[in-house]
Amino acid sequence: MGTVDDLLALARQAGAQRDFSEQYRWSVEAMRVSRVLVARQPDDRQPLGLLARGLYHHAYRALQDGRTSVAQDALTEAARHYTALVAAEPEVYAVEACDVRLREALVWYAREDFVAAARVAEEAAAVYEAVSHGDPIARDLGVLRAYAMAGRAWLYEGHPAEAMAAFDEVLFVLEGWLENEEVEPDDLDWFAAAPADFRRSAPELLGAAVAGAELHDAAGELSLANAAAAIAAQIVRGLASTGNESAARRAEPILARAQEISSRLEQAALAEGLTPTLFTGGLAAVRGPWRPVDVEWIIGSAGWRESVIE
Repeated sequence: MGTVDDLLALARQAGAQRDFSEQYRWSVEAMRVSRVLVARQPDDRQPLGLLARGLYHHAYRALQDGRTSVAQDALTEAARHYTALVAAEPEVYAVEACDVRLREALVWYAREDFVAAARVAEEAAAVYEAVSHGDPIARDLGVLRAYAMAGRAWLYEGHPAEAMAAFDEVLFVLEGWLENEEVEPDDLDWFAAAPADFRRSAPELLGAAVAGAELHDAAGELSLANAAAAIAAQIVRGLASTGNESAARRAEPILARAQEISSRLEQAALAEGLTPTLFTGGLAAVRGPWRPVDVEWIIGSAGWRESVIE
C-alpha cells in the first residue's frame, strides 16, 4: 500500500497523459488509504481534512472518466466531513465546504441537466457570500466562479438573458478589480503578480468575459460589450504570458474581437454624439443593431470544448 501522496502523484501523472481511467483508478486507491488513516486517527482533524479535500478532487477525476454518480457520491461524503470540520475550524474549512457545493453544480452540468447546474451554482454563490471566515480572496473568487458556472449552464440551456445576468455579476467585480489594481492594457506583469487563487480561476473568468462580450454585443449594448471584451483581452493576455497553451491558441480571435467591438463602439459614439460609459456605470449608452447570439463562437473562444470546465 503506497502513501496517499504517492498514489495521487500516479493519478496526476496519468491525468497529464489524459489517461483518465488510470487516473481514476489511482485516485480510488488514494481515497481508500485516506479512509484507513481517518479510521486509525478518528480524533485527529488533519486526516479528515485531507480526506475531505481528496474527495473533492476525486469527484473531478470521476467526472473526467464519465462517472457522474461516483462524483456525486464523493461530494456527498466530502460535504458530510466538511460539516464536522467547519464546526470545529470555520476559518480553515468554510470556503472549502462551499467549493464542494459548486462542484455539485459541475456534476449536473456533466449530466447535461443545465437548469439544475445553473440553480445549484447560484446557490453556491449565495453560500460563498454568506461565509464570514477564511480567506476573503478565495471566498470572493468562489462567488465569481459560481456565477461563471451558472452563466455557462444557462447559455447551454438556451436562456441568454439569465446567462447574461450571471456573467454580469462576474464582469462588474472584475472591472472594478482591474481598475483598482491599475492594470494597463499592455501590462503583462500584472497577471504573474496576481493572487494564486485568481490565476487558478482565470480560465473560468475568461469564459465569463468572452461570453458576456458576445451576449451584450448581440443585444446591441456596445458599451457593455466593449467593457467585457476589454476584460477578456486582459485575462487572455495574462494567461498566455504564463505559457497557457489553450489561452495562447485563443488569444488572437479574442483580441481581434475586442478590437473590432472597440472600433464599432467608437464609430457609433461619434455618430450619436455620445461618450461610452464604463460597465460599472450600468448603462448601455452606445447601442448597435441586435443580432442572434453566436453561441459557437463563445464555446470555442471560451475554451469550453477543451474540458468539462477549466
